[in-house]
Amino acid sequence: MSSRFLALFLVAAGLASCSTVGTAHEVAPAAVNLGGIGDPYFPELGNAGYDVGHYFLDLVYDPETGVLEGEATLTVRATQDLTRFHLDLVGLLVSAVSVDGRPASFRHSGRELEILPEAPIADGADFQVTVAYSGVPTGVTEVSVPVDRIGWVRYDSGVFILSQPSGAASFYPCNDHPRDKATHTFRVTVPDGLTVAANGKLVSSELVGEKRTFVFEAADLMATYLTTINIGELEHVTHTGPGGVPMNHYFPEGKAEDLREMLDTTDEVLEFFVERFGAYPFESFGAVVANEPIPGALETQTLPVYGIGAFRPRVIAHEMAHQWFGNSVSVKSWRDIWLSEGFAMYLETMYSTGDEPDEVLGQYWRMLAARDVPGPGDPGAENLFGPAVYIRGAWVVHALRLSLGDEKFFRGLNVYLERYRDSVASTEDFQRVMEETSGRDLKAVMDRWLGPDPVPDVPELGLTRAES
Repeated sequence: MSSRFLALFLVAAGLASCSTVGTAHEVAPAAVNLGGIGDPYFPELGNAGYDVGHYFLDLVYDPETGVLEGEATLTVRATQDLTRFHLDLVGLLVSAVSVDGRPASFRHSGRELEILPEAPIADGADFQVTVAYSGVPTGVTEVSVPVDRIGWVRYDSGVFILSQPSGAASFYPCNDHPRDKATHTFRVTVPDGLTVAANGKLVSSELVGEKRTFVFEAADLMATYLTTINIGELEHVTHTGPGGVPMNHYFPEGKAEDLREMLDTTDEVLEFFVERFGAYPFESFGAVVANEPIPGALETQTLPVYGIGAFRPRVIAHEMAHQWFGNSVSVKSWRDIWLSEGFAMYLETMYSTGDEPDEVLGQYWRMLAARDVPGPGDPGAENLFGPAVYIRGAWVVHALRLSLGDEKFFRGLNVYLERYRDSVASTEDFQRVMEETSGRDLKAVMDRWLGPDPVPDVPELGLTRAES
């Protein structure tokens, strides 16, 4: 997510509450808590007991009423014996659930959709879950985000989805945590004249009567918060980027020419990062620019979403950096978010300064020192998008670079990206890789910069409180 000091998100209308119960037998209390994946900040997010391999979302949207009709089919593997399991879904009415084609009982309250299949599922077994649902998506409130709603948000100009950290459940039933990545198919039907933009590659666009159906295949593993579907009067601009990467950009109708110069910038940023971190990790890249004053952007995988004023070089660099740091390698828990936002802030600064970041980072250091901003190692759920994570997080990265030197620093980052590609990593995982590749004990420097104490002095750059 892009921000100078705080990440800002979408604003929308109120959240509908929803509670439904399936018509079969009563759901008994679970022996273990399946309705949470174990995140220390958000214990209700995600679900235990299974791994989703693929989501097939078949969605029909009516912009006049705001109603979304959906059928989600999940291909799943059990990671323990299951007599029941949970999905995350909020604010929408579930009408039917089946497991392997057979009706299943369910109970839906808050964001927890609890499903009781007709027969137990054995550990290691593959199965399919289909959920039919409908309603007017109204987004999700989140303590960590300084606006009213995230997820599915309806504007005058269309629908734009930005879900970090917990908004994906506002439009499809899912295991809503980065630890369970999956591939996705989006099949979205809208009135003709509207355009749909989503993650991955557009594989078909078919007009039937007065409605058009768009199908996108996102073949790379993706965390749920990085999924996006955007609906509006959008102009689709394509070209081939550096290294043959297909580039897909969606601009508000009539504004493509005004924004076209940023296409060259996007190519330049891609080349800058590929030189340092190897091949771009996904099958395509691009942007959706909303014709709305959304105050920022989000690194939705392969297709970041920007507010109309945010599609500019530094923000593009920030969201591009996330494709490696945050998307390809995602956070194991939301407590580790500096591994995503701190790196994106640092790499944005590298790009914008021609890889001479000391002066700008010196300005950041003075701000941190003046405000006694603590380290980002344990920022708390309410501070996920604050200066500790972004600005001091960037300084954690630079402190490592100063300590290790460029050769060991970049070698370690490349090993880290390769080892945890399409997966998740914690701060401890990152530190372990950097120590292995450098042959150095990095505990002191990591603790000093990640911890709660005031920002350390950096005498080699003349950054000391005595001199500031």
